[in-house]
Amino acid sequence: MGVDDRGVWRSPARLEFHRPSEAPRESLAACLPTSGLPLDEEDLVLRAMLAAPSRTPWSGVGVRLVEEPASFASAGGALRCSDPSVLARRLRLGIEELLDRVLAGVTRVAVLAGGGVDSSILLAHAVAWAKRTGGTAFGVALDFASPGDDRPHREALRAHLGCAILEVKPEDAAPRFDTCYPDVDAAPLTWPSALMEIEAMGRARAEGAECVLTGVGADELFDGDPTLLSALPLRRALPAAWRLAGFSRPRAPLWTWAARPRLAARVPAVVKRARARLAPLALPDWAGPRWERLARARRDAAIDAMSAGGRGPVVPETHRLHLAWLRHQQSAAAGVPRVDPFLDRGFVEEVTSWPAHMLLAGDLRRGLFREAARGLVPESLRLRTDKAIFEPGLDRFLDAAPSGRARLASLADVRFLASAGAVRAGPFGQAARTFLDRRDEGWGWSDVWPVLAVEAFARKSGRAS
Repeated sequence: MGVDDRGVWRSPARLEFHRPSEAPRESLAACLPTSGLPLDEEDLVLRAMLAAPSRTPWSGVGVRLVEEPASFASAGGALRCSDPSVLARRLRLGIEELLDRVLAGVTRVAVLAGGGVDSSILLAHAVAWAKRTGGTAFGVALDFASPGDDRPHREALRAHLGCAILEVKPEDAAPRFDTCYPDVDAAPLTWPSALMEIEAMGRARAEGAECVLTGVGADELFDGDPTLLSALPLRRALPAAWRLAGFSRPRAPLWTWAARPRLAARVPAVVKRARARLAPLALPDWAGPRWERLARARRDAAIDAMSAGGRGPVVPETHRLHLAWLRHQQSAAAGVPRVDPFLDRGFVEEVTSWPAHMLLAGDLRRGLFREAARGLVPESLRLRTDKAIFEPGLDRFLDAAPSGRARLASLADVRFLASAGAVRAGPFGQAARTFLDRRDEGWGWSDVWPVLAVEAFARKSGRAS
């Protein structure tokens, strides 16, 4: 990372695309010949599923994730202790060290932060980085009302940090529907909020940001798992399970979080895998045979990777690639690199080397992360346990997009994906109409929208026309 030999700052993680016998390129579109290539149906079906494809949408063009050497020097076993105050201090210093390394060569940075816990703490660290280095930092936020409203927390954060936080309304992103939908850099843009985030990143670039930081990866890294309380002696695990806050509370938390996992730990891994394979496969009502086959293969691969114990990777490689595609497309469309510090491999290895139940310090979800941020952000924000939902903002964006709902409705027969055996056209058309009429409580943003994006991409590319 940092500045390369041409004096250009480079993101610590990027995609490279390649065709046989050609040098890799950082643009997929640049790899496509003028005569065109056939589409890779399997790749597109995976994208419609919001799964992580390991190829590109074009047959004959490959992709790989290139990551710079870990930017965080793990302290190793020396700090694998059970004292939350020690680990919280290490975490706070670790994030400072991480930003110093990730932002080497940068003088002005923006943070996509609206008032959520993860992004707000990251913005506070960026402001501290600016004071240490003589750089500048500011926030950029998506501005809309929703349940779990971020706006009051954002105002408190702005006052606490004394830094600018630019606000982007969902309607501001409406022109992106023409320029970025359904694809960016010759691949479908399937993430529902991507267009609004691209607009926010573009606004940051206009204000001089050399890169935009996000809190992506923090959920997986810092949340903690309530069932890990079962690693404690039972006399400690039971009261901790009773006090634990921030998670959806089961009817019997002592049993669900503390006692049952202790019994489950004694079940052989081979039995767990067998049970997992017998469980019903969760599929949309409109999934076709190809969708079901790919979903089953992905589940079987995840089951095969199950271990008898220990903590697996918090962000599996397939999900890292999925995030890398989104990061690549947003950076290309906005004209400014997006950087996700909490995905840094060295930093992740350090945090996951600590006792996993320590993430729940203070009997609170993200407890260790919150403790490490004490004083950095307002207490009302540091300790909030709710979270804003995006659906109201997404609806406002789509309402403002030129003929947005009508254009999506024209894709509801899914000719390409139906012919590929991925989607059953009739049931999907009904689900699409329910989504576009706002009668599905917003669920369609995570399943209908990606399908429509892939369908639109296929038609734009000359298929299913």
